[in-house]
Amino acid sequence: MQVRALDHVQVAMPEGGEPAARRFYGGLLGLLEVAKPAALAGRGGCWFVGSGIQLHLGVERPFSPAGKAHPAFAVDDLEVARADLAGAGVPITDDGLEVGFRRFYAQDPFGNRLEFVSRADGSRVEAPLLERGEFQISTDPSRLDRAWLVEALSERAYWALGRSTAVIERSIERSICYGVYQGTRQVGFARVVTDQATFAWLCDVFIDEAWRGQGLGGWLIESIVADPRLATTGRLVLATRDAQELYQRHGGFGPLPNPERWMARVRV
Repeated sequence: MQVRALDHVQVAMPEGGEPAARRFYGGLLGLLEVAKPAALAGRGGCWFVGSGIQLHLGVERPFSPAGKAHPAFAVDDLEVARADLAGAGVPITDDGLEVGFRRFYAQDPFGNRLEFVSRADGSRVEAPLLERGEFQISTDPSRLDRAWLVEALSERAYWALGRSTAVIERSIERSICYGVYQGTRQVGFARVVTDQATFAWLCDVFIDEAWRGQGLGGWLIESIVADPRLATTGRLVLATRDAQELYQRHGGFGPLPNPERWMARVRV
């Protein structure tokens, strides 16, 4: 047996604690809640996702908070995380030990122990955004197969035919990029242009022809919509010639509201 990745972490919560869990894990930590499978929805609890994170909160009867076992969340700025949690009245503990990286402990609304970690040397390995069977979705730009991407967009994507390598490279540098992989082979791509605050544009969604018909396009759209970096963007827009049903079913997209208010300056 070869374990490839950690699929998810489950944390216990008391019965009826869903509103508090949503305020803490969704509102304060910025994770995005996703629907539980229908077969599990009746058990209570809630599931959250983030970049490289799948966290499940399950109802435990009787409930006892975890005082030792805990998930550890990596953050970019430990002091900002500390200030946000303290400002929300969350108990914080420092153990004062030198372990090679900076950290502190906190508690969720139910008393479960949580660790927050920042590694200044960048040694944390970025996990895949999501994993399904033999496929992965990752936002790590170093994994992108630039040769495949240039050929796929400039020669096979109807909206990008003839797009130069230089333009594609520049677009990658200025976007959040999502690669779909089968092992080390890239089979899909999308990118989002966004300020990560108010607006986002989804574009260049492409699944290699040889891997179509396996639900990868819908899964890619669902993963992008669930990215917590886009959680506060009031508008996530896109343009498509004939895939409206796919985006509506997997991303909740619809016709542009108030189209008479929108304008464009198009360079021919």
